[in-house]
Amino acid sequence: MKEAAQRPVAEGAAGLVPPGSVRSANFALGVFLAAYILSFVDRQILSLMVEPIKRDLGISDLQIGLLQGLAFALLYSVIGVPIGLLADRVRRQSLSVGRRTRAR
Repeated sequence: MKEAAQRPVAEGAAGLVPPGSVRSANFALGVFLAAYILSFVDRQILSLMVEPIKRDLGISDLQIGLLQGLAFALLYSVIGVPIGLLADRVRRQSLSVGRRTRAR
């Protein structure tokens, strides 16, 4: 019975996978899925709120189009490059949002 608890759960391309890594991989998948859903919902809310935003800010169709398309593209590309460079230089665990740091 003790052997069964120490047996790997799955066999991957690189060999045997320990049980803890499958659990953490599923957790990471859940976090990434939640982040993607929030990103998608954020973009959809802006699309639903076009008329009230135009009315409140007094902007034209061209300006709202630039806000929805160009502004998002520029933000993602301008912010994405430095974060990508940072991810290459530091441990990826330290980049995760909401990660608690331990006092030493």
